[in-house]
Amino acid sequence: MGIIDRLKGKHSDESAEPAESTTQALEAELRARLEADPNDREALIGLAEILAAPQEEEIADPLTAAHVPASAAVNLQTALWALSEDYAGNPHAWVPLIELARILVEDDEEGAIKRLTTACDRETTGKALAQSVAMLRENGLTNQALSLGVAKWSPSSQCFEAGTQLVRAALEARDPNRARELVSRLGDVHPEEPEVAELESAIDDLETELTSGRD
Repeated sequence: MGIIDRLKGKHSDESAEPAESTTQALEAELRARLEADPNDREALIGLAEILAAPQEEEIADPLTAAHVPASAAVNLQTALWALSEDYAGNPHAWVPLIELARILVEDDEEGAIKRLTTACDRETTGKALAQSVAMLRENGLTNQALSLGVAKWSPSSQCFEAGTQLVRAALEARDPNRARELVSRLGDVHPEEPEVAELESAIDDLETELTSGRD
């Protein structure tokens, strides 16, 4: 049975072994969690891992197999993609959109950013923005992270982490003026946070480095 069929819950419990019954019970529990909260990333990843696990009928004899079975990593990505596409249809879902972007970003940057933008529109506390900017930074897309962040960031109503991720993106883009502007706005809302001073110091260091380079 393929991953897509298993995604849709097409399995029979009639002759399940005890271990299979345990797995199916866990699968049902994870599905229930995702129905209640499509942004439960732990449940999403856990369910993808269950669906990606090879079934007995899929385990071929390596001496007689006519093809090389898909790797565990490919199976997991396929399962996570299918699940994320499914749960992203919920208008309150944003974690599945970020997972889709994570899969897409290397080969389809535009498609990834489109999904991140939608995630940030759906989740207004800044958690989605912080994760989106961090994911783009991890992939070396600092300018894209800045563009998304500047468009979606609301310092007064969003979490502190969203702002720090944005300032760090500006630092990585080696844009001290933008970083200074962003950290100033962040400090206005969170003057008590020690990380604001740390970011300001990092901006000072960047400006010194850039000035020394010009000299």
